[in-house]
Amino acid sequence: MLSSPNQRQPVRKLALRVLRRVETSAGFADQLIAALAAAQGLTPQARAFLRELTYGVLRWRNRLDWMLQQCSDRRLESLTPAVRNLLRLGAYQLCFMDHLPPYAAVSETVQLAKQVGHVGVVAYVNAVLRALERQRGAMSLPEASTDLLAYLIITQSHPRWLVERWLAHYGPQQAVAMCQADNMRPPLMVRVNRRRATRERLLNSLAADGCETEPCRYAPDGVCIRSHVALDQLQSYRDGWFTVQDEAAILCGYLLTPEPGERVLDACAAPGGKATHAAELMADGGEILCLDHSHQRLNLVAENARRLGLQCLRGVVGKAERIEFKRAFDRILVDAPCSGLGVLRRHPDAKWRKGPELISMMARQQASILAHLSQFVKPDGLLLYITCSTEAEENQHLVKEFLERHPNYALEAVTRDLPDAARVFAREGGWLQTWPGPEGLDGFFAARLRRLT
Repeated sequence: MLSSPNQRQPVRKLALRVLRRVETSAGFADQLIAALAAAQGLTPQARAFLRELTYGVLRWRNRLDWMLQQCSDRRLESLTPAVRNLLRLGAYQLCFMDHLPPYAAVSETVQLAKQVGHVGVVAYVNAVLRALERQRGAMSLPEASTDLLAYLIITQSHPRWLVERWLAHYGPQQAVAMCQADNMRPPLMVRVNRRRATRERLLNSLAADGCETEPCRYAPDGVCIRSHVALDQLQSYRDGWFTVQDEAAILCGYLLTPEPGERVLDACAAPGGKATHAAELMADGGEILCLDHSHQRLNLVAENARRLGLQCLRGVVGKAERIEFKRAFDRILVDAPCSGLGVLRRHPDAKWRKGPELISMMARQQASILAHLSQFVKPDGLLLYITCSTEAEENQHLVKEFLERHPNYALEAVTRDLPDAARVFAREGGWLQTWPGPEGLDGFFAARLRRLT
């Protein structure tokens, strides 16, 4: 257990390493945390504390910077990344970790400053954090009622370009809901492996292991685990009763409707969530070809398939926009590379790494993948296009442009193959769209394209 600040101090130093790497080299926080946790042999409690610190700072970075600036006589952008992130770590612990005494938040950050900076840095960090401790209760953050733009940028901690875009495209109410949802800590969502268990059996097994769980509202195969848990410690996980997958992604998987004996291509397969779902839906009968550009990433698919006891998947390395096939497929799933703006609650570092140019760049790649793979679908076969993006350029606009250029395809409404409770996400255009918001889902888009000839 991490029962004292002294036991947590090494984890704070690791958090600082992650934050510096994210800021200076655009590193991916989840990968950095996993690598450091493995290298340091962190306990599950220590790993959870590391994620809490790093993701907390990344989630609330703009807000922390605004508060810190009120207490500093230097511009934060003039500081080194090490000092800037030291201050953010201290400020996050002061302002968001209510169970931690303020004196501990300040003193432990000052102790960390002594390890990474000279005496002047230590004095500066100490002065700024003590000022924040005194003043934070009197600070007035921007409010939505008086300055909505500043409220979303600062108080809800989102980059200006994204706030301006969402306000222009979706209006104030939805933009606020999306920003607020991005700052919620996402629960762990899993999909029951219907080949090995029912949802009821899984819920009972998880409860016996002390997990706080509830069935998902929209996906009949989904379970929400609200406890902090190490998956490999759960017998049900080791026995292949479930795999990690967000509820919105599960809903998208239902739309593929694969049948036993069919030949299916998952064109962007790793880490295998949707490919294994397809295998379960088709009773592990038939063939699922899992395509990815990396041997290493395909190993993740193979590992998941083995744990889940699925036999019909096989991998192939290649580029989705270039690979050639001698035989056509009954169904092709394109879970396309995208901006990922629908899953920012799971990847808060992405808010600061991405820019508006990424959307058009991804749309060009998505269009290329769709156009190339569409020739390998059998007549009357299905092409299912999915993104975890909120943006129309990557979603409905791209699908409409594809249909204009490919008259041998038609958009097929998704409603009939969604669970009853999830039909609220079937949009008038015929596609599925979920949004980050009060429903508790990630932002996903899915469109079914039926080949006519």
